[in-house]
Amino acid sequence: MAVGRVGYVVQELDGCQFLLAQDGDVGFTPFLHEADPFKTEDEAVDTAHLVVGGNFRVTAVWLLH
Repeated sequence: MAVGRVGYVVQELDGCQFLLAQDGDVGFTPFLHEADPFKTEDEAVDTAHLVVGGNFRVTAVWLLH
């Protein structure tokens, strides 16, 4: 049985980049494996609205530990 949890990643849809934490701020990466997952969907959506605006997608991902 896999041990893990659900996380939420944000992808901005204009440039298809994912959000990541960068030096205490939010940056972008084209690579899903570099994206920093949020703990809750609400946190992901709130951050996306602040950083990206309105053109984004939040996806639930299974994080293995």
